[in-house]
Amino acid sequence: MFAETPLTKMPSLPQNPEDSSYWGMFEDCIYLNIGENENISIYGRASACCWEMFKGCASLTKTPKLPSGIVGEKAYMSMFEGCKSLTKAPELPATRLYPETGNTFGFNYAYMFKDCTNLTAAPELPAEEITAGCYLGMFQNCINLVTGPSILPATVFADRYSHTQELKWCYSNMFKNCAKLEKAPELPALILTQDCYEKMFFGCNSLNYIKCSATDISATDCTVDWVAGASITIN
Repeated sequence: MFAETPLTKMPSLPQNPEDSSYWGMFEDCIYLNIGENENISIYGRASACCWEMFKGCASLTKTPKLPSGIVGEKAYMSMFEGCKSLTKAPELPATRLYPETGNTFGFNYAYMFKDCTNLTAAPELPAEEITAGCYLGMFQNCINLVTGPSILPATVFADRYSHTQELKWCYSNMFKNCAKLEKAPELPALILTQDCYEKMFFGCNSLNYIKCSATDISATDCTVDWVAGASITIN
């Protein structure tokens, strides 16, 4: 709607968007920002509701609050991708991530902060019910990110409805090229699935320790290049 316009201020919007309703709404609005005294909340329960909403908003320094306890498929995918002035991420309190209808894919937070080169700390991610691809590339290329979430608490990477179909790419590329990352999240899952940690910490040159509880890493490419480029002790 407003993509690539000289908009500087975010207009008033409903807090509960429907499917795809804010998709790319402010993409490449390079002058857009949210005032310090503005209090804006968006609930991301609907499918793709905020996909690429602020992508490429190079002047954005403040985000809306995202208080939803449940996040729909692709709801926040690439929402702040390329927001190079963003230094602080919003809190993400969701405990349930919804999959795509008819399969396990969700991509709920995929690429959400990709290329946010001034972001220094990741928010906590408390969801225990996750989907395939949910955190794919979430902080990829955040070259000034120092601190990750304290823990990624999901312990079962399987479809919670059938309990048989494995979830793929859950954390693939999540912190790829975060060269200043010093604190990685604890990884309590015991059984890994295909591609789940693929390139997760690739290029994290400052990282030297990861607490990982996995005992079964037999799944295809589950740890391929996951710590490539880093000198890490895994315990």
